[in-house]
Amino acid sequence: MYAKTVQIAWHKAQSISSLDFCPSPSDPLILKFATAGQDNAVRLWAISSSSSSSSSSSSSDSHSHSDTDSVSFLSTLHGHLAGVNIVRWAPSPTSTSTSTSTSTSTSAVRLASADNAGSILLWSPSPTPTFHATLAGGDTDEDPSDYKEHWRATHVLQGHKHEVNDIAWSPCGKYLASVGTDQTLRIWQVPPPPTASSSSSAGTSSTAQVIGSAHDHSDVIQGVAWDPRGQLVATQAVDRAVYVYAVTMQAVPGAAGRKVAVLKKVAECKNGAASKLYSDPTTTSTSFFRRLAFSPDGSLLVTPAGLLALAPNNAPTDTTSTAPPHAVHVYTRALVPLAQPSLSLPGYASPAWCIRFCPTFFHPHSSAASQPAPKSLALPYRMLFAVGSDDALVLYDTSHLDLPLAVLKNLHVYRYQDIAWSPNGNVLVAASHDGYCSLIMLADDAKDREWLRKVQVGDPEYPFGAPVSAASATSASTGATAAAAHVVPNVGQVQPEQPQVHVLQVKKKRIQPTLISAFAAPSPPTTTLDSSAAGGSGPNASG
Repeated sequence: MYAKTVQIAWHKAQSISSLDFCPSPSDPLILKFATAGQDNAVRLWAISSSSSSSSSSSSSDSHSHSDTDSVSFLSTLHGHLAGVNIVRWAPSPTSTSTSTSTSTSTSAVRLASADNAGSILLWSPSPTPTFHATLAGGDTDEDPSDYKEHWRATHVLQGHKHEVNDIAWSPCGKYLASVGTDQTLRIWQVPPPPTASSSSSAGTSSTAQVIGSAHDHSDVIQGVAWDPRGQLVATQAVDRAVYVYAVTMQAVPGAAGRKVAVLKKVAECKNGAASKLYSDPTTTSTSFFRRLAFSPDGSLLVTPAGLLALAPNNAPTDTTSTAPPHAVHVYTRALVPLAQPSLSLPGYASPAWCIRFCPTFFHPHSSAASQPAPKSLALPYRMLFAVGSDDALVLYDTSHLDLPLAVLKNLHVYRYQDIAWSPNGNVLVAASHDGYCSLIMLADDAKDREWLRKVQVGDPEYPFGAPVSAASATSASTGATAAAAHVVPNVGQVQPEQPQVHVLQVKKKRIQPTLISAFAAPSPPTTTLDSSAAGGSGPNASG
């Protein structure tokens, strides 16, 4: 493993709010990712295969790669009128199917981004430069003709009253969930991407619609995640609560082809009188995001900004702090309706703000069957996930959760805001509020993850699972899909909103990174918490 902070003015020294890897780039030798910043722009970058596979070399060889060799600039996407808070690639056909083919259609590659003005933009590749000077404010020092690829905004989704803090695509790519400072979760039905023949009038015959919404939080919602099986949507807010909804699609009587998203709340994880599950924004550092995540098989939900309940024999004394230690809470799918964490990961000196799972699966350790770890999850494979806090980036292995796999410190001077894994799982990129990104190169253990690479992908239109194809039967038999228990919702009616949808035509001194293999101080034992609590952070701002 090797980590470095890349010395690039990613967003003109402005804060980087989000980043995400393209699930299936057109060139398999290039890892493409997008960043979103408070300079009102989305930017595309590429990591060459030589850089992304160099992690298996020696430390001296890895450090021989310069920053400009490892990351190259591709394009800037102009169109937002305010700081961009979130960017996410749509799932591609190759990333959601069980086919072994790596080819993908250019028209299927899409990007969604959302900003502080309440707008969500959908982007598609364009054969020619398209620069919206009016939308971008007419202020740019870049020449679009110099871009290596060109994109255009095909739709603007407007329904949120204020900032949009987070978005999540459904695993089938037909729907989008969004949350913001208006305390509302919205489900959008996304129109198909434009084709080459309709490029001049993309979106005129099909528009995005809000087909479902929920307004249960009492404060700013800072994170949303969509279950890979397509059945659950989870949100986390400043009100120190995490809500989990079962989502299904119902046809509207008398409206051919129209559907509504039925959202049934199945879990309510929040603070209670006896214990505190999540941090109070008035007593912790302020973050604009609390990005929770489902595991790629849908069996786990991991939430940031947690607090660890103290056992009676560990109660604070006059010489110790009365504040409970920070933690990350892990919920198993079967216990989600109980609103109680299955276990908690302690050891954090400051709150955790963002979580992301590696998209690939790993064989279990050879010794796991005979000597199981004291704190592990009973799965037939291993998964990795990363957690970003105020001062550290922490990596975990689900087969051994009593201690982190690695802890990286001194990479940034401000908090982490988002994390992204490359599709092959070899590269981890973390974005910080200080305006920089760090690259973490992992060993290329392709032989260790070639099985269970694809799992059955859920579709909200089939809430109890589509028929398993022959290609995915092997994965199902090994437990990849069986590990996640179904949650059967009670169906209720949700009235869709009437959205507004517009169609568009057309150097700083750095600290030397330090890699630590485990926490410097001993971590308290992993604890199962009471079910009664939840927390949040300060209200959003433009950053």
